[in-house]
Formats: sequence, C-alpha cells, structure tokens
Amino acid sequence: MMPAKSALQRYFESFGIFSDEEICNTLDLFTVRSLKKSELFVSQGQACTEIGFITSGICRSFYLSEKGEEITYCFRFPGEFMVAYSSFITGQGSLEDIQALSTTELLVISKTDVDRLAACHTQCDGV
Repeated sequence: MMPAKSALQRYFESFGIFSDEEICNTLDLFTVRSLKKSELFVSQGQACTEIGFITSGICRSFYLSEKGEEITYCFRFPGEFMVAYSSFITGQGSLEDIQALSTTELLVISKTDVDRLAACHTQCDGV
C-alpha cells in the first residue's frame, strides 16, 4: 500500500467500526492528486463534488467579504479531510474557495462514491 493511503487507513481504523475488508475497499475509491501552491481545490461558485484527505501540505478555506477582502476562516493540515461541506451536500455552488498554501498531496474521493458508500454502510453516519 502506498504511504499516503496508509495514513488514511489509520484514520479509518481509529474509529474501530470498519472491517479490514471495508477499509481496503474504501481506500480503493481514493485517487492521488497534487495541488501546487495557490492552486484551488474548490472555487467559489463551483459545486464541490469531491472530498480531499490531506497527506502533505496545508490548505485554507476563505471567502470574499462584501468589500472584496479575503476572509480566511479555516486551515487544514495533513491527516484531515477538506470539503466545501454545504456545497457538497446541496450540489449548489460553493460560497468559499479552498486553496493550497503550499504544495499539497491529497487523496480524493468523488461524491458519487461517498453516496454509494453511505448507502451501503450505515456505520459511515457521523464519520
């Protein structure tokens, strides 16, 4: 198993509710993606259709104020998930941007795969 997926495997194992087979099958749904410094994972107005798990690097979530100023309200670090949550759930355009502050490596899963997992595994609720 690649080192990036090992971190995600440990994350899922920490809950103590998934079998090894379930974790392995879930990990297979994640793909590796790299973001360059300043590159956006999600852009304001774009529907968020993926969740990213950061394996290296740092990202921030921000929005533009009425005056056009960038307001940073969240930082994400390795071992954490990032998503424009309300957009991901509703399918509407995001109210925020999610930007890499450094070269960032992610494991990414699509909303389609998340929805499929959630329908099959009730223990995913609240994770």
